[in-house]
Amino acid sequence: MVRHNLVYCLAFGLRREDVLLSDPMKDALSGILHQSAEDRQWTMHEVHVNSDHVVMVVQSGPDTSVESMIHHFKNMSDKSMKEQFSQLHDLYQDDCLWADGYEAETVGESDPEAVEEYLDTVLKS
Repeated sequence: MVRHNLVYCLAFGLRREDVLLSDPMKDALSGILHQSAEDRQWTMHEVHVNSDHVVMVVQSGPDTSVESMIHHFKNMSDKSMKEQFSQLHDLYQDDCLWADGYEAETVGESDPEAVEEYLDTVLKS
């Protein structure tokens, strides 16, 4: 039996550089991303929400593309964050909260220390 362990480190940032997420916004976004993963039966290993970008480690099945995961996370969080925080709705109106594009790296069978070291490196940049 073949076991697929598709683990990715995904990152994406806010569309506007002049807008930063507050601590309550970061907390809400973390919860939204966790719930979005759970709704799709993906495993969220790590989520780091910063004031201007998100980095997460998530595992999915072989039938899910990275692009579809990013699309889901961005769309769900955009809608939910604008509903919860009127200032984001006012600033972005018909525009998406998130910038075009993303970064994706495979994690695979790496040991937990290697993943943590990678995240520390990514978060420092």
